[in-house]
Amino acid sequence: MRSTLFCSFCIVLLLSGCNNNDDDNSLTPAVASIGFATAGSAIAVGQEIEMSLQADNLSADVFAVSMQISFDQEVLAFSDSSGWVAGDLFGSNALTFVRTEESVIRLTVTRVQGTQPGNGFGTLCRLTFSGRAAGTSPLQIDRNELKLFDSTGVEIDLADIVINNAAMQVNQ
Repeated sequence: MRSTLFCSFCIVLLLSGCNNNDDDNSLTPAVASIGFATAGSAIAVGQEIEMSLQADNLSADVFAVSMQISFDQEVLAFSDSSGWVAGDLFGSNALTFVRTEESVIRLTVTRVQGTQPGNGFGTLCRLTFSGRAAGTSPLQIDRNELKLFDSTGVEIDLADIVINNAAMQVNQ
């Protein structure tokens, strides 16, 4: 009788543990994100700051990333010839193209054909801005212009990607 009661008790404990609806124990898939590593910062007029563009949880087959970043050119200055440094996301031989038109930075980073894909985590590039005048400038990635491509040139669906924009405060 005692062993039957003990076995029943153990079964009840096991079943109650299996039906645990605690959200902390559930596995949630990692969300892909791309954007600035810091949400914002403050600099003085004439001072420079380097902002890292990070990628997290991207598909392993991402071959290239293309985007547009808008900023307020009255508040910040950016040089497309010297205001960037390539990151490590696509390896040391990655090709980076940067062009600025008014208040928009057009950025494309791609791996070289034949190189191994990255792990989906890393720095796309680092952009250097300098304070031009007092004020606040957004650093905003345009969702409609953010494109990821696989090694065959097919665009990767970005429906669930999180974009991390930033803002830069420039003080006198």
